Amino acid sequence: MSVQSQLTVFFDDPFWIGIYEIQYGTQHQICKIRFGKEPTDPQIYQMLLKSFHQFHFTEHVSKTITPTVKVNPKRRQRLVSKLMNQPSIATKAQQVLKTEYEKTHQLKKRESKQMKEIQKEQLYQMRKQKRKEKHRGH
Repeated sequence: MSVQSQLTVFFDDPFWIGIYEIQYGTQHQICKIRFGKEPTDPQIYQMLLKSFHQFHFTEHVSKTITPTVKVNPKRRQRLVSKLMNQPSIATKAQQVLKTEYEKTHQLKKRESKQMKEIQKEQLYQMRKQKRKEKHRGH
């Protein structure tokens, strides 16, 4: 089994972003690293050595290899032009990061909804208790 890793650093206004990909066998993991200012090569190397254990990688994503099928050249050209007109995310790593972001967003949304319901219930219980205290016999 071979292990490959790749770090891509690019500028995504206002931060420098690094996408660290690790591939072993058919498994593929991705981590997004945010830098402040433009990192130098020694800074990147030190960061990889010292804080690798702090990186939050996505879940394992298995790469699927699709068999190539012979397609008529005109049909292929039409498909390519259709794909070029569609807006798309640049790399597979960015797609995985986007799905990971959507998962965490949905999770946070559910948790906040539960917290709001708990707070609403607590306020109701407090109002109920207050009414009960007011209507005790004088």
